[in-house]
Amino acid sequence: MKHTRISKKEIKDFVHDQLRLEAGFLDEHHKKLDRAKEKENQNEPLNPKFEEAKRYANFEAVGYSITKGSGEYFVSPFIIKLGATNFQIGLLSSMSSLFSSISQLITADITDKLQSRKKIVLWSMLFQALIWIPLILNALFFKSVFLTIFLFSLYTFSASMLSAPYLSWLGDIVSRSSTGHYFGVRTKILRLGAFITTMVAGFLLNKFQSVNTLLGFAILFLISFIARMFSYHFVKKMYEPPILTKKEHYFSFIQFVRKMRYSNFGVFVMYLFFLQLAVSIASPYFTPYMLKYLNFNYKTFVLVDMSMTVAMFLTLEAWGKLSDKIGNKKVMVLNAFVISAYPLLWILSSNPLYLGAVNFISGIAWAGFALSSSNYVYDAVTVEKRTRCIAYSNFFKGIAVVIGAMAGAFLGSKVGIVSSLIHVSVNKYKLMFFVSSVLRVAVSAYFLGKIKDFHNEQHSTVSAIKFFMSSLTQGSIPTVLFARIKEKRNKRKKRKIKSA
Repeated sequence: MKHTRISKKEIKDFVHDQLRLEAGFLDEHHKKLDRAKEKENQNEPLNPKFEEAKRYANFEAVGYSITKGSGEYFVSPFIIKLGATNFQIGLLSSMSSLFSSISQLITADITDKLQSRKKIVLWSMLFQALIWIPLILNALFFKSVFLTIFLFSLYTFSASMLSAPYLSWLGDIVSRSSTGHYFGVRTKILRLGAFITTMVAGFLLNKFQSVNTLLGFAILFLISFIARMFSYHFVKKMYEPPILTKKEHYFSFIQFVRKMRYSNFGVFVMYLFFLQLAVSIASPYFTPYMLKYLNFNYKTFVLVDMSMTVAMFLTLEAWGKLSDKIGNKKVMVLNAFVISAYPLLWILSSNPLYLGAVNFISGIAWAGFALSSSNYVYDAVTVEKRTRCIAYSNFFKGIAVVIGAMAGAFLGSKVGIVSSLIHVSVNKYKLMFFVSSVLRVAVSAYFLGKIKDFHNEQHSTVSAIKFFMSSLTQGSIPTVLFARIKEKRNKRKKRKIKSA
């Protein structure tokens, strides 16, 4: 038998041809997958129940934004008006966070037993609304700091109970490809509503300063009650997809803690825990710094503080689009070190215009970080485990607030020792801001490199910033007006050409 000799060139050509064929097949295969995915994403929003639920969720967001802007935002100024000490201000933040954390250990189990996220959200929301009634009575009659702290702790307990089930529920009705965009728009609604409400509420309190400030607070709390009932009404109308929970999807809190350092989501939760701890050393004390140390009136206080909300409102949708394009982790990294430097800038000047500008810049960064870190959960966790993972994550963030707020109060009480050690008079608030900033930088530098990026496409920082800026201008009032003027000019030109 004769064997045909095959040259090396023929083998090389054969292999090359096969590789080309395979590459062509793979390209075609990927194109088919992309077309199928695009078709799926186009068809998904056509689900009428999901679309209706998303609309109702946006109405609920409007109601909550009013509750936040007229009630939640002013609880800290309220106890300052009642004569609260810095320790009590820290206690307000830490106790409410402690109650919030405790709720996270039971909310997932209750959701599993009820087999309904809607029930737990509705019950918690109703309880939240009813808490405003004794707070109104407290403002009018009892005027107790500790009663306020206790009632607001119950309020945050119920708010935390609904948080994980509600986020999981919304995650089921929003397509994964548009998660960033949808939650960007939704958060934009929340921020705009809270901004408008807070501005009006601040000016209202300013007017009541010459009459009865506590009566002004009572009116704000009444508005919060009505707005929360408004939200309750629309959540009641929302469609809830069924929950599919199995025994293999269950894992206890202890199991989660044991495996935290070995799992990507566990490391992510550890990052949020330590970052939140660092943030909370300073965050509860910006309000007393402005109202007690700098002696800002309510109008100035609101204008400075709300500049951050304005920035978040203007940029949230653009951050959402950028998250969808380059991935949530990259957006987190882009903003982590900006929010870390934020407290340091408060040390440099006490001018209201300067502080408003600092708040505005940090608001841009906080919008991107908060949205991307929240949406990262949808990348890192399967649908079946989402409620429990969000709950456990929220538990750690709540505990971090408790530790951070108490650490801030402790630092403030030891400012004399620090001053004697460095032989320079140190302001207690500025000491808190400095320590908070240094710890934020250290935590982000250590953890961000350990968190997985689920978005494989590579984009340069320059291209990401360009995309963000183009997304930022889309839909803005000046851009829309310019587009309409340009459109009208083109129509006039066409008419002149036709008439000629």
